[in-house]
Amino acid sequence: MILTDNESKVLDETYQKRGRKNQLLKAIEELGELTRAIARRLSSEYEHEDVDNLAEEVVDVYITLEYVKKEVPNEMLLATKKKKIDRMRKKNRLIDLQTA
Repeated sequence: MILTDNESKVLDETYQKRGRKNQLLKAIEELGELTRAIARRLSSEYEHEDVDNLAEEVVDVYITLEYVKKEVPNEMLLATKKKKIDRMRKKNRLIDLQTA
């Protein structure tokens, strides 16, 4: 998911009007709601239900992560992402070797 310019403007306006602290607290709240939605989804009773709620919580977290990203320099995020992806790639290769 990528934000359009218009969507980015709305997020920036919201951040300015509601403030840094409120938006970071909102991110914490949304992460908790996503955690509950995932746990519910993993429950065998609800595995095939409530996809709408899961989608809503994913989007809420996606949006609020844009506010959290303001706390970290973009260069640091990119470097950390590269490091994490490289580590995942190495672990995937090990799994492939173990299962071959």
